[in-house]
Amino acid sequence: MFPSNYNRARIALVQRALNEMNYNHQGYVELKIDGAFGNQSIGQLKLWQTAHGVEANGKYEDYTAACIEAFMNEHYLTEQDYRAAAAANGIEYALLRAIVEVESTGGGTLPDGNPKTLFERHVFYREVREIKGKEVADKFFAANPNICNPASGDYGSVNSQWSRLQKAIALAEGDVGIIDAAYKSASWGVGQVMGFNHKVAGYATIGAFVADMMKGERYQLNAMVKFFVDNPKLVKAAKELDYATIAKFYNGSDYQRNQYDVKIRDARKQYV
Repeated sequence: MFPSNYNRARIALVQRALNEMNYNHQGYVELKIDGAFGNQSIGQLKLWQTAHGVEANGKYEDYTAACIEAFMNEHYLTEQDYRAAAAANGIEYALLRAIVEVESTGGGTLPDGNPKTLFERHVFYREVREIKGKEVADKFFAANPNICNPASGDYGSVNSQWSRLQKAIALAEGDVGIIDAAYKSASWGVGQVMGFNHKVAGYATIGAFVADMMKGERYQLNAMVKFFVDNPKLVKAAKELDYATIAKFYNGSDYQRNQYDVKIRDARKQYV
């Protein structure tokens, strides 16, 4: 069904593309991005073909393949993108791929096209407290404990994170400072760079950072790499393959709870 050079990772990109391209169509079912193109994936391919006036034969060829390939080339990072970013910045290609895979399961966008984020309610509480005071932070906490809370946790699904961010923005009622606090409280894109690290990632303002994260994965990768190389301890850990230190930078001091160091180590093996 696929060309001989299509491995599971490449087929997983096709599944991602179908999720985004079919998102607003009747009959859409979100595919699991696993590189196993079974009956459900074939059904979603047929849905795309029907919507575009193509014979719904479920075959990845001719016009169907050309259109989906064009979509993927425009929206998703290629192996060449990763290799170029790694070479230009002195980062091992395999390690870069592994970190992206662990942090964002290999992709920086959601099926609806919005950037993949993780909203940290405890960071939002901290940011609001710093700019507006404890009284305002506690007011938000009392009314919306899942959005503003001194304690971390209660994240919900990956697809729910964008709506959690929007709820935080709604609490601002137009206050730019609180809106910025909400943006700073989320991690963004393929590298899941926290918004409050926007300056380390090369952006003078959080607004400029968010604008680029919305543009797509190539901008997200650039921000991730800039964050990476501007941290000497992280660069040193990468050269030494010190997975514990790498995981601590990306996932905090309790990284061991979810074995992020082990996950990065194991993910790297497939790209070496």
